[in-house]
Amino acid sequence: MRFRRLTTEELHALEKEFIDFLAVSGIEAHDWEQFKTSNPDFCEEKIDEFSDVVIGTILSKAKYAEHKSSSDWLLFKLHENEISVIIIHSDQIDLLKDELNEVNMQAVTINKTSKPYTPNKEDELFKMMQQGCVITDGKIYDLIDRQV
Repeated sequence: MRFRRLTTEELHALEKEFIDFLAVSGIEAHDWEQFKTSNPDFCEEKIDEFSDVVIGTILSKAKYAEHKSSSDWLLFKLHENEISVIIIHSDQIDLLKDELNEVNMQAVTINKTSKPYTPNKEDELFKMMQQGCVITDGKIYDLIDRQV
């Protein structure tokens, strides 16, 4: 498995898509019901494959992400072959609690850098998400990027 297995809740929410996935794989509903008792390992493999397809698609379409701690706010722009990051750092204010404004902007440092993915966008973003990163709409990245 490349990423992770979808939760039961996620699978229920994607039931129609899973049925379509099985159909594309040549598995009809009555066959699936039989496999659940006669070959549960096969069913587990298909659920894992579907999970990887769903998560891989989400990760490949993501354009922005962020990770925030009390002293660092990392804003990521996810390009095709590289990732750009705006790093907002402060030892004076709590970035989890305090809103950035004109007054406390003096208490932060802002840096920007880019690097190629290691090994690729989807795997790197998945690893980042396991460490607390979340996919975003990029509004904050774009706002800060215009000012840097």
